[in-house]
Amino acid sequence: MTYFTKLMLMLALTVCALLPAARANDGVVYVVLFMHNEDTALGDFNDPGTPAKYQRNREMLVEMGQFLHNNNVPFDWESDWKFLQGVLKYETPELEATTNNKNLVRYLSEDLGITVDPHSHEHYGYNYADVACLIDSLGVPPTDIIGGHIWDPYNEKYANWERFRQPLQGSQYPHYTWSGRVLIGSGTPNHTYDPQPSGLWRPTDKYHYWQDDPDGNVLCVGQYTGDLAGVQELVQLYRTDAIPADQILTCTIHTPQSFYPDFMNDFEQNLIEPLLELQNNGDIRLVSFVELADIWETEFGGRAHIYNAPNTTTPSQFGVRVPSDAAGSEGVFVQVTVPSAPRYDNQQAPVVVHVTGGWDGAGVTEKSHGLADQGFIELDFNFPGSGRPDEMSGGIYDERGENCIQALADVVQFAMGTKADSYGYVLHEMTGDTQPAYDNVGLCGWSNGGNATIVAAGMYGEALTGLAWIVNWESPVGDGMPNVDAGGKNRLNPAYNPDTGEFDMSLLAYAAELTAPDGAVGGLYFDINQNGELDGGVDYLASYHSFLGLDYYSNRIRQAAQELGVPLADRIATVEETQEFWLWRNGEHWIEDAVQANPDLMFIVEAGDRDHVQGAIDHPHVLIQYDGFLNAGARFVRLNPDRSYIEDILGMAMPDAVDNDAFASFDHLTIRTAVQPRDIVALRSEFSVAAALCEVADRTKENNLAPQLGDDAAGVETTQIAPMDMSLAQNYPNPFNGRTFIQFNLGQGAEAAMTLYDVLGKVVRRWRIQGSAEQSIVWDGRDSQGREAPSGVYIYRLETSHGESLVRKMLMTK
Repeated sequence: MTYFTKLMLMLALTVCALLPAARANDGVVYVVLFMHNEDTALGDFNDPGTPAKYQRNREMLVEMGQFLHNNNVPFDWESDWKFLQGVLKYETPELEATTNNKNLVRYLSEDLGITVDPHSHEHYGYNYADVACLIDSLGVPPTDIIGGHIWDPYNEKYANWERFRQPLQGSQYPHYTWSGRVLIGSGTPNHTYDPQPSGLWRPTDKYHYWQDDPDGNVLCVGQYTGDLAGVQELVQLYRTDAIPADQILTCTIHTPQSFYPDFMNDFEQNLIEPLLELQNNGDIRLVSFVELADIWETEFGGRAHIYNAPNTTTPSQFGVRVPSDAAGSEGVFVQVTVPSAPRYDNQQAPVVVHVTGGWDGAGVTEKSHGLADQGFIELDFNFPGSGRPDEMSGGIYDERGENCIQALADVVQFAMGTKADSYGYVLHEMTGDTQPAYDNVGLCGWSNGGNATIVAAGMYGEALTGLAWIVNWESPVGDGMPNVDAGGKNRLNPAYNPDTGEFDMSLLAYAAELTAPDGAVGGLYFDINQNGELDGGVDYLASYHSFLGLDYYSNRIRQAAQELGVPLADRIATVEETQEFWLWRNGEHWIEDAVQANPDLMFIVEAGDRDHVQGAIDHPHVLIQYDGFLNAGARFVRLNPDRSYIEDILGMAMPDAVDNDAFASFDHLTIRTAVQPRDIVALRSEFSVAAALCEVADRTKENNLAPQLGDDAAGVETTQIAPMDMSLAQNYPNPFNGRTFIQFNLGQGAEAAMTLYDVLGKVVRRWRIQGSAEQSIVWDGRDSQGREAPSGVYIYRLETSHGESLVRKMLMTK
């Protein structure tokens, strides 16, 4: 309720107090009084003071119950498991003699007419069914009232109220089942910012809690403000005709079971007496929760009404858990960030799954990637066994191995809408008005995360059909790249030739006396001066990755070490163990599988001239993944984003940013001028990665494969899209050897040209076209001079005289 609304209601109260009582309609506010105790009510049963604490609570409950009974005031008493265990433990014949020879719970229910409901925080292994079982064991049938719950669907500690749609089996007492029907108190953790609804309705589901489902089998009672002032406010709504009489209004008032010396006096004078006066005047009716549910069904025909429902705008960030066989019962913790303004029309937003770098498993941090500002839905996650305590994913962390890759694949399926979270909801049911573009979902691999993106896309390609793109940032893809075999920023490996990308493995040697910083004895190195001894500052130590007691060198180094024929330390993994280890952790092995599984997959690798880890000037890790996707025939491949997107992200001209053509060919020499100049302060890697993500998302949406986009290409509104009735088919066959057919349609008719380029952008062949009917061109593999064109990737572009164009790619093999 807004401050203005409350102010108006208080003014109305003041005015009405000065006027004769007058009723505009016969509406009465239904008020429920209730009390519950917590699972900490009695403390430790081993504490010698606990029996006396129980007896004091018992005396006050009896006194309060007798007062309510004598004044015909309905009341709900809700107990958690601890106090009920106290009843079982501390009731004696002497105590029961004061309550008609009945235990406390039976006396409250049978003699004083107090309703007994289960209440549970579900701590220490006791769920609602267990609490209901304890009530039952004390001789009182438990009601179907669900005594309190947390409604907030975006809170990781959210109590899943939808499980009450089915009978609940006890955890401590599995023989017992209980069915809950009525939710009370739509609370938040620690009752911070609790909503204040009034009325009754059947929540549709977790993410549409404030929407009534006529077929729902769980009912919710609105608590409103939970105090006397709130009751008076609701009365005025009926009196002033703000709410018609056939719309039910409710208020529930909770009294904690925390008795103090003057409790009964305050309870009588400040709550019960004013409420009884309102009831005598016909303004309210005091009822129990069970009575209220029956009245709603019989007198209101089960018509839902919610007054003062909260604003249900989707929060900008929340956590969910995604089921995965690799993450145990807890699942994979995923943080979802929803943009305030989706990137595309119709509230559509591309979805990016970020994969953290390094060898740590925690991907959910306080740092934002900023892609929500570009209209993306962002997903961050923790690998199995990783994350902060409240956000830890289940399972065991295996250093980016089988568990991690399977968990990543499950998160991607969740991002694509083909897998639900642990409560059974898919992504678009959680993001409010913003709708995930399930045909525009991709991965962003940060550093070593890029290996995982490729491995998951290749290994789980069938499950990830429709994956649209991958963007990797300086990812160490390739044999030896995660171990920095070619050298880091502080020192290069002299045995590596950056002009050819080759290692001189003849220099590899083994030093049995070597003691590594981690205490390991014996290791491999490159004997640069070939004197047969390990010389610090001259020779180059080969790096390895340790996991579960074994050291894993790269495949090439371990294979060469075997050929040395010298005994190695037992901690050094065998050739076979090494191959198996890196199969899961080197994306190079899975590029071809990833492309075959998703032929429309787009790929951009972002890289700077000063890599954040690698030191080799030819950037072999970048070249390996770029060439891998290019040679595998990926739909789109680019090194660094189009300059226009960088300028759009930064809002300024960036003439020094590189602007490579898509599908361009690079080698160990030419790649050196194709990486981003990191000396430009504004051109930080996060901006360039954001530009790459925006580019592949927009290209996916627009089916745009042009090698260059031009100065006006960035931004969704300015990118030109060909008319729907103009089409360009994929050539057939593709790949081909000999000749291939290209079909197209000019739509409404126009002069056009079909231009064929090689990967360097050189024109190979051009055809002039006119007419609107469906046509085809046959290319026989020769250039415009009749010479045979070499094998490789070619780009063909259909462009009309009106400026529309479509681009596709083909692969010729010989």
